[in-house]
Amino acid sequence: MNQRKGLIMREIRLDEMAQSIDLLNYVFQMSMSIHKDRRFVNAKSRQFNEGHAIGWFDGSQLVSQILSLPFEVNVHGKIYEMGGITAVGTYPEYSGHGLMESLIIESLQSMRNEGHYISYLFPYSIPYYRKKGWEIMSDIVEFQVKDTQLPHYAGLNGKIRRVDPKHEDVVAIYARYAQKTHGVMVRNSIAWNEKFQEDFWEEKFIDSDVNLQAAVYYDEEDVAQGYMFYRIM
Repeated sequence: MNQRKGLIMREIRLDEMAQSIDLLNYVFQMSMSIHKDRRFVNAKSRQFNEGHAIGWFDGSQLVSQILSLPFEVNVHGKIYEMGGITAVGTYPEYSGHGLMESLIIESLQSMRNEGHYISYLFPYSIPYYRKKGWEIMSDIVEFQVKDTQLPHYAGLNGKIRRVDPKHEDVVAIYARYAQKTHGVMVRNSIAWNEKFQEDFWEEKFIDSDVNLQAAVYYDEEDVAQGYMFYRIM
């Protein structure tokens, strides 16, 4: 039986976001509720409004989906528009029939039509996306240290302040860094919101009170020069 028979590929409407969240819950083994987790839902609603969500439908039921978001990236000092891929998933009973491959092709074609020739994503499977044309260009390194292991440096000018992770100095520092660093995303409000919503995606933070915190270093002239995100486990 051709599993595509009777299926329709089309854009996912905002009023179908509950189905999109249900699919994400299944694929990523989360427990988000469109009725309870308003912060998460509001962030996803904004992504639907500003991005391009498409999926395969079996009748009125969403069975496979992909979402592309408008971003920018620094490539050797020049800022290019970039399409970020997220919310990828297919129910297992519909897998193996090329649904996701067709969604990826359609999404990339849409990006190209809009002048986006670069795409980033955070791969759940490196071999899968490597076959689709993506390649690893960066790594995430996390450290867990005891407070007794933190180094102490004497004679340094300036000071450190703990601030809200969304503080304007944090955003400004990153913006300066992104403008001069090859390969770095120039974060817009969507990207920052995704950063602040990572508690929903990181399994080790789900249902925990381990909150993201930030510290900013200010030089002797009280100018913000660097920041660090951290969590107290």
